[in-house]
Amino acid sequence: MPLSRISLTGHYPRIIADLHEKYGHTVRIGPDEVSYTSAEAWKDIYGRRQDHQEFPKDPYGQLKTVNGVPSIIGATRENHSRYRRLLSHAFSEKGMREQEPLIQKYVNLLIQRLHQYSGDGAQNMVNWYNWTTFDLIGDLAFGEPLSLLGECI
Repeated sequence: MPLSRISLTGHYPRIIADLHEKYGHTVRIGPDEVSYTSAEAWKDIYGRRQDHQEFPKDPYGQLKTVNGVPSIIGATRENHSRYRRLLSHAFSEKGMREQEPLIQKYVNLLIQRLHQYSGDGAQNMVNWYNWTTFDLIGDLAFGEPLSLLGECI
């Protein structure tokens, strides 16, 4: 069965896992594609090593952006390093501590809403966590929440 058809049916992960169970850590799944499950293979393929050139990213596997500029995931090694430097402060310990009041604001709002709706019976916590996450990320990324916790249920 061709890989594209397997992918479209949604059975790709199960079928690839079955092939690995039957044939081991290394399985050829196409004329120019091999699947690995060992940690050593991951390090060999994606790890950085002195005096070794990095494998190029598969251009067919990269999503095209609206403006044509690659994201950090699809960027060249040089641009990826530049993007990481620009984003690193936000994910440093100091950067995270600076965001703590904003994060606490949404945690408190989540708890307030749960108290408000707890008398209505069982609650779908996945929805509540999603609403909280989207409001927080909206505020961090765009300077204003999506107001899902304010509009919930």
